[in-house]
Amino acid sequence: MNLVPENTLSDLARFVRDETGGKLRSFLYELAEGVTNYRTVHSLTEQVQHQYHGRFAIELIQNAYDAVARDPQANDGAGRIEMRLVEDRDFGTLYVANDGLPFSRSNFISVSQLGQSDKSPETSIGNKGIGFRSVLEICDRPQIWSKRVQSSEVFDGYCFSFNPDLVRSLLEPILALIGKKDLSQTEVWLQDIVDWDDGLLAKLHSSIHRQADAAGTSIENWIRSQLSYLSPYLLPWPLMDRDRVDAIDSFEKMGFATVVALPLKSSKSAQLVERRLTEIDSKSLLFLDKLQKLIISVHGNDHVFERIQKIRPQGLRQYSKIQIKLHDHSQKFSIWRREINVADMPEAVRASIQGLPGQWPKLTKVEVTLLSVIARRQRPANLVFSFLQSWNREQRSMSMHRSSVT
Repeated sequence: MNLVPENTLSDLARFVRDETGGKLRSFLYELAEGVTNYRTVHSLTEQVQHQYHGRFAIELIQNAYDAVARDPQANDGAGRIEMRLVEDRDFGTLYVANDGLPFSRSNFISVSQLGQSDKSPETSIGNKGIGFRSVLEICDRPQIWSKRVQSSEVFDGYCFSFNPDLVRSLLEPILALIGKKDLSQTEVWLQDIVDWDDGLLAKLHSSIHRQADAAGTSIENWIRSQLSYLSPYLLPWPLMDRDRVDAIDSFEKMGFATVVALPLKSSKSAQLVERRLTEIDSKSLLFLDKLQKLIISVHGNDHVFERIQKIRPQGLRQYSKIQIKLHDHSQKFSIWRREINVADMPEAVRASIQGLPGQWPKLTKVEVTLLSVIARRQRPANLVFSFLQSWNREQRSMSMHRSSVT
């Protein structure tokens, strides 16, 4: 881990470090009190990772598109998303970049928590706090690089990573802390976090010794066992200039607002990513109304999907027509949409919506969507009918894609 002196950190980097510092303080306090809430959080984290298994590609597109769609100044067809697979580390790296709104403080907090999304059901389609965990299927050291504001020319905003090395690095300073030994220069930050009086430090020392004795193991082994329940994916740490690679500089020069960098953890992960990227086709852009381009790059082989709004939604049925272009090929689609108020729906459906977690009970409308693929010299075919739970046009669109398009 790159543990850096206080005077070299920006204000946002200090905020990132302090967020993790507060969680570590709570962890040590639980050790002192003999409480094990951190084990419950660890269990929930593993459950979420299992539930989102196989969804990393769609979750990454959704999160990137949400940043584009939330931009109040963006017109339809104004945004870019690029997914780039590069052979630049042991097993390669998947980069996902967008030029929407940069990471905000609430975005950062939500992605650093478990099951706490900052996304309003009125403005987005993804779930940063939960869905982001899907990347752990392919990567165990995810990074996020973002601008402070859209006009920034560099990634000067929330730039942070999640890294198992941080948890492993805690063993020695915790041993020094309870042994009342001096911490090294790279460990002294923990002493700043745990600014306890002698009485509370003595309680921590006594509690750890008592619990280690009850478990029939050494102090070191007991602390190591408890650290195994401390999820590194709830402990963000600031990224520094030395953490940069060429691809980050490239995205920065291209004007992207945020880049998610996922160093792949195995050759199997690399094969899976390559397969998932090649499965993306024109249907992936059907309902991303504010997207202009989706660029899929696999080891330098680029596929550029362009979404063109031929007819904007109009009339009672909100009829529209779009064209998806890939190189010299294109496909046209006709779409009809109609909203239905949740209040007008059957009681059983309304009760189901109210039983959903988080902000889902705020759902006020659903949409019925009819899609027609326009083929040359043929009548419209391949009708798809879908019942969508959604909040705004962007939300409804991606939900339609997820539920209906195969």
